[in-house]
Amino acid sequence: LASLALHNAESFEERGRQAQVQRGFYRIAEVLGSPLSLSETLDALAQAASEALGGASAVVLELQGDELALAGSHALPDALERRFAAGIQDSEAPFARTAAEERVLASSELADDDRFDASLRELLGAEGYGSLLCAPVAGVREQNFAAVVLFHGVRTFSDDDVLLTQHLSGAARGALERSELFEAERRARTFSQRLAQVGALLSTSLDPNLVLEEVAREAPSLLGADASVIRLLDGDELVVRTAHGPGTDELPGTTTSAAFGISGAVAHSRTPVALRDSREQPRLARDDPLLERGAPGSVAVPMVAH
Repeated sequence: LASLALHNAESFEERGRQAQVQRGFYRIAEVLGSPLSLSETLDALAQAASEALGGASAVVLELQGDELALAGSHALPDALERRFAAGIQDSEAPFARTAAEERVLASSELADDDRFDASLRELLGAEGYGSLLCAPVAGVREQNFAAVVLFHGVRTFSDDDVLLTQHLSGAARGALERSELFEAERRARTFSQRLAQVGALLSTSLDPNLVLEEVAREAPSLLGADASVIRLLDGDELVVRTAHGPGTDELPGTTTSAAFGISGAVAHSRTPVALRDSREQPRLARDDPLLERGAPGSVAVPMVAH
């Protein structure tokens, strides 16, 4: 009778675990099944991770160079929101390795886990969190995320928890792909509408100076940029005719050599040049005031008047 009772108890526990895993699968599919914007998808990912794994809160971190940036969250206390929003700059942190190496990270007792920064452990403990699971999520366009699920108290993780975490990573990848398509369609529609409006404005003006002013003013909003500068090639020099955006007030009328920088390269080749990170190509950032002041990247295109 005792053996039968134990067998029944084990069978009941196993069915309970299977039901929990199944509910987790359904919840992940439900939350991540709709096409949303990127920010909405990342918040939904945090929610799905927390609810499927039975966590109290969750945060999604994006690996950006040598630091992790807050990308999404669910039920996160204000103190932790501020901590993660400030960024985690240690590229060797466990979260970063999870995102970069695409492997699951588990910590059953955070208070004694010296893999994590002491100040972060102290803050998590003060909020009542004692354990965490971290799932890697590969995004589109070489993006890498880490979904961190936080648990109140100490928790021992089972194979089912790891299985759900792995499933979460796969489902999140599909959700991010749908989000990228959603965002691309929205960007294309907005760009087409705005471009038509700008074209209508430019077609009614016969003053070249007004046309250049309008192009400089509208270019940042069209391209999602911070500032724009239009330079005129005058012999061996590039003269700033007009500029728009933060840090550009003193640029009109200034000159730089046409032999250097991204503008010089475009002026001579008459082909567009895209600079993703000025630190990687300092030659193209040379003599460009905005790039030298720390602007990370630039897109330069030729405008030829006949």
